[in-house]
Amino acid sequence: MQPSFVLYIESLGHGGLTMALQPDSKNSSVELLSNFKGRQEVGYYEHALPAGTFARVLTLLDQVGFDKLPASPGLQPDTPTVSVGKMYAGSPPRFDMKGYDAANVPKALDPVRAELRPLIEVIVAHPVRAIRGEAAPVQPSFRGDEPVAFELRLENVGTKPLKLDNPFHKRMEEQLTVRLLVTRDKPAEKIQEKDQLWLDCTVEHVHTPDRKIKPPSERELELGPGAELRFVVRKKLMLQPGRYRAVIFFRNSRQKKTELSAPGVLGMDPGVFEVAEASP
Repeated sequence: MQPSFVLYIESLGHGGLTMALQPDSKNSSVELLSNFKGRQEVGYYEHALPAGTFARVLTLLDQVGFDKLPASPGLQPDTPTVSVGKMYAGSPPRFDMKGYDAANVPKALDPVRAELRPLIEVIVAHPVRAIRGEAAPVQPSFRGDEPVAFELRLENVGTKPLKLDNPFHKRMEEQLTVRLLVTRDKPAEKIQEKDQLWLDCTVEHVHTPDRKIKPPSERELELGPGAELRFVVRKKLMLQPGRYRAVIFFRNSRQKKTELSAPGVLGMDPGVFEVAEASP
């Protein structure tokens, strides 16, 4: 019996990706729950791949002896993982999945992963429900005693409407919708724990770009294709003078998953900003 899907699942930072490869003429799909290869974008993507792709991957799985490969023993909950397998249609469907510590995937699966990874990039070029983010400091330098502020722009780059948690709604505080990671501007290998600061944002830290404009009050916001949402995150950090980098994380949705949702954690890099001496 031929499987209905080949599945590939990989941990990615704050989430992961799931690829469902379908037989010819059907749309294969990718769901991104966090940034992928530098893209500041999460969502759901679909595309019909060239004829023969599905059969080629099944042949590769046979050639590497997938059915005889052992799965990893029990893994710790936060271990980055890679899972490969097949799904067979039925009620209930049957899964033949094998998961591994991402740092210890069997070499035998290298040809399969090498075949699937470029296909993921092809599919991700076809967003259905996807949100892309940009962020920038509102000014290049801040005094140490004044709030640091970033402007964010979220755009629906897919072909269908999607719903997001409203960052202006009081519920966002419980859901940790917006978080900041502020780090000294150093090479990654030199960053120590003392150089990093995690900050949760509340409603008082989220503003419309123009304070004269009243923010939306709904719990969820619906964005049509091409529509965008802009807001400013402003928070007093009391940083020492120096150069810093920030990453702003936006959790798209904690609501029940629907055809309009694009769950995931979107990371946005506003670049470097300066903190100057506080006012005397």
